[in-house]
Formats: sequence, C-alpha cells, structure tokens
Amino acid sequence: MDDERILNQLIETAEILKKQIEGLNIQLELIKEQINEHLNTIETLKGYKNATDENIYIDAGSSTYLFFQAMPNKNALIRIGSDVYVEYNLDKAIEILNERINDLKSVENKAIEEINKLSDQYNSVQEKIERVYSRLSGRNRNVQGA
Repeated sequence: MDDERILNQLIETAEILKKQIEGLNIQLELIKEQINEHLNTIETLKGYKNATDENIYIDAGSSTYLFFQAMPNKNALIRIGSDVYVEYNLDKAIEILNERINDLKSVENKAIEEINKLSDQYNSVQEKIERVYSRLSGRNRNVQGA
C-alpha cells in the first residue's frame, strides 16, 4: 500500500476517534449534570426534612424559590419508571438518590476510562500520520530536487 493511501486511512481513523471522544465528552457532561441535579435534590430534601417552621421556601432552581407549608408527614415522590412514581419518606428518598448518584459515578468513571483509551489511540494515530507525512514530504523534496 502506498504512503498516500496509508496517510488517508490514518486521517480517517483519527477523525473517527476524534468524533467518538467528542461524543463521550458530551455524554460525560450530561452525566455530571445529572449528578449535580441529584445532589441539589438531596440538599433540598434535607432542608425540607430539617425544617422546623410550618412555612418554608423550596429551591426550584434557577434562583427561584417556592413557598410551601410543611406537612406533618414529610414524604417525597420518586420516579421509578416511565410516569411511575412512588412515595417514600425523606430518608429513603435520599438513600435512593444517593444510590443513583453512585450508579452515575460508575458510568462517569467508565466514560472517562473510554475517553482516555480513545485519546491514547488518537495520539498514536497522530504520531503515525506525522511519520508518514514526513516520509511523503521527503520523497517530494527528492523528486523536486532531481
């Protein structure tokens, strides 16, 4: 196989790896957003759980707060499926959210590992591209000088 064809294949491979890395980075950002959302929800549930006043404000996000009257039985609805929610006491709700955070962190770690693996492959391909390009450049100089 000639060097030009090899170079083209390496460039295509590098582009594919680059797109895979970009896609995984997007997924990683979404995972981080979900983790942060869960952490914020846990803090809100803890605040509600520890509320001693009958009237409280709950953070709705985006610097917006909602006024609530605390109920004697402080429970939360947790989504467990497509439009299916189950009512849990706040301690159990916090436990479930922490389990979900742990699951998300596991997925996050796997995504990071895959990004690192693909980045190593990408760097290796880039080095090969440079070597093949140098060979081609050397040949072209020799042909022009002849």
